[in-house]
Amino acid sequence: MEQAEQKEIKKEPEVDLDLDGVQETQIDLDDKVEDKHPSEIKKEEVDLGYTDIKTTSEEKAETKKDEIQEEETLQETKADKKEDKDDLSKVSDNAQKRIKELTYKYREAERREKAALEYAKGLKTKYEDVNAKYQSTDEEYLKQYDARIDAERDKVKRQLKDALDLQDTEKVMEANDALTKLAVEKEKVRISLSEKEKAKKEKKEDKPETTINQQINEQAAPQKI
Repeated sequence: MEQAEQKEIKKEPEVDLDLDGVQETQIDLDDKVEDKHPSEIKKEEVDLGYTDIKTTSEEKAETKKDEIQEEETLQETKADKKEDKDDLSKVSDNAQKRIKELTYKYREAERREKAALEYAKGLKTKYEDVNAKYQSTDEEYLKQYDARIDAERDKVKRQLKDALDLQDTEKVMEANDALTKLAVEKEKVRISLSEKEKAKKEKKEDKPETTINQQINEQAAPQKI
């Protein structure tokens, strides 16, 4: 079988090559290729169809770094928003405290003013009561004094009559002087009682007007906070 194949190969026609005009080149086979260590031979890069592991790791690291930076930026933004919110809360708290302080001061001032007015009213009422008692006592005293003057005048008149009957000139003069003095005292009492009566009438007329003015002032007073 093999001999038959060799015969067939030998029977293939030979082809003549036209070598006219071709320069002959001598090849020196003595130049040997310098032996190199296998590690020194540059290996050709072969694309095996997959991504370099190192490059992928670096890209992942960069991506992770970017994600971390984004996370930090997001956290900083949240922190800034929280700080802004805290600042607003502080401002609101300070405003509320200030309002409470002002309200307390206003109410305290109003309380003191009210206490002062009540105290003044109390003093006024007390003074009016004392004055009324004094006026009443004084009026009563004047009336009693007027009655004593009348009694004394009656007594002096009897003495004057007796002196006239006895024609005692000295006694008559003494009686007349006493009657003159009693008449002067009687007039003083009359004037005092008349003035007191006039003052009482004026006070009664002035009281309704004072009550009306007080009601107007109370209505015009500011409302409490």
